Amino acid sequence: MDLEQRKANLIYEIASLINDDPLSAPVLIEELVEIMFDEQIDHIEDVIVNHFGVEVYGEETVWIN
Repeated sequence: MDLEQRKANLIYEIASLINDDPLSAPVLIEELVEIMFDEQIDHIEDVIVNHFGVEVYGEETVWIN
């Protein structure tokens, strides 16, 4: 299976898990973040801020207008 198909499968499976059981999202996200490298975490933080307008500071989430 090529990389693009694997990505598509992961997106589908993650979306399905969260759709079926929204309470699983924090657990899944925690597991994924735990295995990330510094650069991957930097990239995800950039995506959250730039695409969703949200800045995360510790436990507090701040929406950027």
